[in-house]
Amino acid sequence: FPSHDTGEVMAKYKQLRKELVTEIDGKEVTAVTAAALANKLLQFTSGTLYTEEGEAQSSEEKIEFLESLIEENPHPTLVFYHYKTALKKLKERFPEAQELSDDNLDMWRAGKIKIMLAHPQSGGIGLSLQCNEGQIAQVVWYDLPWSSENYIQANARVYRQGQEKPVIIHHILLGGTIDEQVVKVLEGKISAQEALMNDLKMEG
Repeated sequence: FPSHDTGEVMAKYKQLRKELVTEIDGKEVTAVTAAALANKLLQFTSGTLYTEEGEAQSSEEKIEFLESLIEENPHPTLVFYHYKTALKKLKERFPEAQELSDDNLDMWRAGKIKIMLAHPQSGGIGLSLQCNEGQIAQVVWYDLPWSSENYIQANARVYRQGQEKPVIIHHILLGGTIDEQVVKVLEGKISAQEALMNDLKMEG
């Protein structure tokens, strides 16, 4: 689980977390409100969060880490994203990347697309995304979904019968944030509501 954080980004994250604590102070946190508040934190860690005033708070840590990862491991790379804001950011940084579609699936399998961008729910559940043209099959989760079912099914599209090369799955996490709690949700250890409350209880 690669992890990267900087003082400036963490200061902004802690300020956002503090605002959310104030927002829920004295109120019961239901599953619905927990999801809404946690999504704000997750959007921030993915790189772009739009405020109620429409202004975007942005950070470059994850996108820069992904760039260095691809440079060090120049194999065809399947990048899963969760938020539309993350997709926009990825397309801006990697103009050569393509979004997954029926039209480019064969090109991906043939190793002719260096970076493929896909939402975990894009395409059919049984859609096969194997690629045996590099030394490894490289999958990167730029940001993570709450649904363990979607997460498992997305990974299974690559790691299935017909995949001959080793599959390496990377998670890009912003250390000390709710990113680490989402991993526990995906592993079935805690609920999304618990993930939010665990993060809000962190000091600083």
